[in-house]
Amino acid sequence: MGPHLPNTNRVKNFLVTKNSAAYWLASAENDSLQRVYGVAFPDAKMMKQYKLRIKEAKKRDHRLIGTKQELFFFDELSPGSCFFLPHGAHIYNKLVDFIKSEYRKRGYSEVVSPNVFSTRA
Repeated sequence: MGPHLPNTNRVKNFLVTKNSAAYWLASAENDSLQRVYGVAFPDAKMMKQYKLRIKEAKKRDHRLIGTKQELFFFDELSPGSCFFLPHGAHIYNKLVDFIKSEYRKRGYSEVVSPNVFSTRA
């Protein structure tokens, strides 16, 4: 998916960003398939700028910054969800209070629904 080129002769610089392998139909007896992710650039300058932007974005990763500042941590108990530490919980609660006050100003009422439920009827 994504933007495609009418002709590969326009690709002057190519960067592989990620790759992975899997067996056809998830069976080790079948051939291994390769998936390659990459980006292409018409010149080296654009690729250099891209690499710099990616490097700078990694420095600003909120998951790393929040962990270093002891606002939250991640655990295998709930992959993808953070566990708030005292300072992080304080900030989170202040944000929730602010949002609730904004809703009240606009005449909305709060409701609470289950966190987990089945989509089967």
